[in-house]
Amino acid sequence: FYSGEYKIGAIYSTLEIAGWMGRQHYLSKAKDSSSAYKLYAKANWSLARWLKYYFNPIGENADDIEYWFTHVDSNGDDIYEEIPFKRPWELSHEIRYYYNGNIISTKGNMGKDSYLEICNTSEQENYECNTDLDEIEEKIGDVAYDHHFFEGIGKYNMYFAGWNDNEDAWVKTLRGDVIYTQYKQYYESTLRANHKDNNNAANDFLSALLINRAVSILDVILRKNNKKINIDTTSGYDISNRYRINSIKLSINMN
Repeated sequence: FYSGEYKIGAIYSTLEIAGWMGRQHYLSKAKDSSSAYKLYAKANWSLARWLKYYFNPIGENADDIEYWFTHVDSNGDDIYEEIPFKRPWELSHEIRYYYNGNIISTKGNMGKDSYLEICNTSEQENYECNTDLDEIEEKIGDVAYDHHFFEGIGKYNMYFAGWNDNEDAWVKTLRGDVIYTQYKQYYESTLRANHKDNNNAANDFLSALLINRAVSILDVILRKNNKKINIDTTSGYDISNRYRINSIKLSINMN
């Protein structure tokens, strides 16, 4: 418009408006899909079940699941010498919840002490929980729902026991061994995958907006400059990057 090219300006402006509308559409879908997977998690994952069955898998595939938690690591070393079971308070991931009026973590000494108290167990009993589900639910408070919680229960094997259908769990080998239940698989592979797709589409529209602006600037230069111009452009596409197209390089030489 500034250079008097009104028709071309209208085209770029239309693309700009369409880009923002598309981005807003997928951001709205991402908001809805976020609510959907969070509501599903709250309805179908229970901290009480996780505490009750973590050290005592149940169901037809309990032996396979217990083996995953007890077999040696990739170096052939068993890092849990006394009881070779991957204990949650020794791992890097955590769930935070209210207990006795305070918010505590499942990680570290506090996580271990609270588990032993809630489940009325000990190391000598292989940490197996001796408390009924109803009693556990009476003892503990609400979970602190945050991004790490919603990501963790679908992504990490250590949280499978909290799903309401944990007795039907199985081990599936993909790029590594994954412990699935029907609820967990639907949650991660459908609900959260749909949310990621919506976010990615919104970010793709943002990338398109940036490209549209870059091209429009270049268009002005080409139309208004009579000098010999050499143009070199490169871009980097990374599907794991938040904005997908993570770099655009434009080199212009005028002679």
